[in-house]
Amino acid sequence: YPYISFSLGNRLNIFNVFIMVYLIIITLIRYNKLFYFLLFLLIISIVSIIPTSFHWKNFSYKSLIVKKEMITLCNKFVNNDDAITIFIKGYRYSKFLHFDHIEFLATPWVVNSFCSDNSINFISISNNIKVNENYIKNYKFKRSYKVNFQNIYLYDTFDNSFKKIKKKKLLKLIVAYEENRHWVFKINYLSNLIKFISKGKYG
Repeated sequence: YPYISFSLGNRLNIFNVFIMVYLIIITLIRYNKLFYFLLFLLIISIVSIIPTSFHWKNFSYKSLIVKKEMITLCNKFVNNDDAITIFIKGYRYSKFLHFDHIEFLATPWVVNSFCSDNSINFISISNNIKVNENYIKNYKFKRSYKVNFQNIYLYDTFDNSFKKIKKKKLLKLIVAYEENRHWVFKINYLSNLIKFISKGKYG
């Protein structure tokens, strides 16, 4: 699915389904191999649905734990005199084999939806953010955040740790971040083409 790299999978799959149904009907009418086709369809369905279902359930359970911890952190700093910025490492997407699959903390409005205190700001670490002297800019979502780099924290969702960090550590985490949403990004010229077409938003 070349369009999944633009996060359009579910919205465009319906058109493929119409074509597939048409081809299946034509094949059945012409070759009259209904039993073998249904058997093949059953095997494909079992092989694809069961592992994916387990993956979704497992990630849903883990994401609830992360959400609960973020709410706890928010309550910890409520009514704090100074503005707090908490950077989130991990759980932007679920890991399905080698790919980043289910979206969770990837967008600013989701990562900040668990805290209503305006003095507390959650930012998900990714290669979409750029650090400047006193603020951070998310180029993908065109958002800027004023940050006091003397008062920043890191919540690591992988080992459930929370600690105060320095700006130098944050920069290293941003550089080290890797994201693999689709196999097409592993092919340099296709990745560059997508980046050009999307004006840097994807790729």
